[in-house]
Amino acid sequence: MIVIKKLIQAFLMFSVYYILFIGVLYLFQERLIFNPDTKKSDITAAQKIAPQMKEVHYYLPNGKKLYGWFLEPEKNNKVVIFYHGNSRNLERNLNQLSYFKKQKVGVFMPEYEGFGGIEGPVSQGGFEQDAEAAILWLIDKGYRAKDIIIYGHSLGTYVAVHITKFMAESQMPVSAVVLEAPPYSIELMAKKRFWGLVPVSLLLKDKFLTFSKIKDIHAPLFIGHGKKDKVVPYEQGLKLFEVAKQEKTFFSSDLADHNSLPQNGFIDFVFDLLKK
Repeated sequence: MIVIKKLIQAFLMFSVYYILFIGVLYLFQERLIFNPDTKKSDITAAQKIAPQMKEVHYYLPNGKKLYGWFLEPEKNNKVVIFYHGNSRNLERNLNQLSYFKKQKVGVFMPEYEGFGGIEGPVSQGGFEQDAEAAILWLIDKGYRAKDIIIYGHSLGTYVAVHITKFMAESQMPVSAVVLEAPPYSIELMAKKRFWGLVPVSLLLKDKFLTFSKIKDIHAPLFIGHGKKDKVVPYEQGLKLFEVAKQEKTFFSSDLADHNSLPQNGFIDFVFDLLKK
């Protein structure tokens, strides 16, 4: 009886700690998913790469002011709209800029609420509405959807897929969508991280189900992933590629990690194919 009593006590204690652990995960999940730098970005960091880069402003439907950085294209070339991921701010997401500039394309880098000095909560819905406002600003400036390339890095790949679908549903299909180191979904990543011991599907407010949206877009798709990626496993990008139904191309790098696909030829590879 003493052994049984101790087992029951141990089980109850474990249950209490487990419930507390689950509660902490639920309450603080935004801090686990997002890592924003709330400091206003200094555009001089971008202007060292692209001197003609300028800050532009646009608004959400509720009137809230947002900003981004814009470099006009050379010789009527296409415009890349670049959605960064869950971390940092614009000035700390410039890895791709020199490669875009080399291609003489325009570059629009919008910022999200909660990042880069823009006040507001950070969430999946916020990412979506901020991204929609950004591309509509670009359209309003006279750039045609068919001349816009949607580019996302890391969690920004969800945003890129969302926007590609949004534009198609608005009867404004874009030129192409490029996904650099994309998660299949944040839900799947969380399940693997917690080895199935946490009810992730019930706890997650923002699941970023990229795979469910990518099935419904039809723009030419380019996915790149590095086999040394320790942030988003290579298998996630491959799995996402497999469920996509449109014209698609996969770029694999044995050397690249989460942030070094451009240095290992991904952007040059994409634009070489787009020019054909």
